[in-house]
Amino acid sequence: MENTLFNNDKVLINHFTNSIEDLQRFDVVVVNSPLENTSNKKTIIKRVVGLPGDTIEYKSQQLYINGLHVKDAYSKGKTADFSLKNIYGFERVPNNTIFVLGDNREESLDSRFKEIGFISLNNIEGKVILRYKPFNRFMKF
Repeated sequence: MENTLFNNDKVLINHFTNSIEDLQRFDVVVVNSPLENTSNKKTIIKRVVGLPGDTIEYKSQQLYINGLHVKDAYSKGKTADFSLKNIYGFERVPNNTIFVLGDNREESLDSRFKEIGFISLNNIEGKVILRYKPFNRFMKF
């Protein structure tokens, strides 16, 4: 999630995110990683880009949601062209799931990759609401 969050940043999380309706596009969420194994719980932090029913496409460094260009103010680096249809064979984010991207797109393992895929509600730990450490980078989300 660089340049937004770095390793060892401390964040406050709202754990009362218990429905998709509690999420908005571009919220930052903490997710139980689908890559976790049973002996070592791992969480990842990603940005919500797609909500249920959305179409998502990136072409020529531009984000399109539901066919409309959307300013992607959070991305760092280049984002390779993709669409849900190219990755998954269907066009829309499935019901009760979200599509997430990391801000550091060249390095991020996120919903563009089938290992992570779409995130279901029961894998969302909560929304990041502020970064409190380091204090010189305090930020409300």
